[in-house]
Amino acid sequence: MITDIHYREDDFSLQLTSDISRRFFIRLLKSGASKQTMVFSDFILESNDSARGIEALRLLTPQFEDHKPVMKLVFQNIYPGHREKNDRCELVRRHDQIVEVVRGYASESGLAVSQTILEPKAEGFETVILVEQR
Repeated sequence: MITDIHYREDDFSLQLTSDISRRFFIRLLKSGASKQTMVFSDFILESNDSARGIEALRLLTPQFEDHKPVMKLVFQNIYPGHREKNDRCELVRRHDQIVEVVRGYASESGLAVSQTILEPKAEGFETVILVEQR
């Protein structure tokens, strides 16, 4: 268990930060979500933050309880653009890491990832993951 994650809540979102990981930041929006959809406006992880990301989802578990048996998790603006080859590689790395984190959380929580999508948007890209009860 990772103990360096801090939880903060305001009128619009729940936020998680870390003392150790310099870029780690997760923001789960309160508005814009429905009973089936949870929207993360920020899900910023270093390349070695996957375990910290799973722990963050554990801390947010009470937020997931209202969304079962099927959930749509939307991770907005995972990478703003991809103008060069290296940018595309980073975009795919971030998408794959988010999917890895959600799969790790799902497997220990009795859930299953049924679909993952890397979706282009006008402002960048988002990862959409469908999770359901096993």
